[in-house]
Amino acid sequence: MSIHRDNDHGEERDSVAQLDLGGLIAQSYKHDTPVFALLDEQIEQAGFILETMKKSRDGFRESFDSIAHSIEIIIGLSKPA
Repeated sequence: MSIHRDNDHGEERDSVAQLDLGGLIAQSYKHDTPVFALLDEQIEQAGFILETMKKSRDGFRESFDSIAHSIEIIIGLSKPA
């Protein structure tokens, strides 16, 4: 599988994303909280690292919400938009 990158910093972004995920998972375990539900304070970072981890957390939240909504549609709890 190949991944298209728009610039020469693609590998750096991939590394940052992996660190974000690892850091979020660690904080998730520490606080017994799903990754997508971590509060900013529970991430326990500051500056650029906090901002990138918040973006990753919010991406997880959007994915979770989308999957949850799809399941609700499948089981008949809600209707498609």
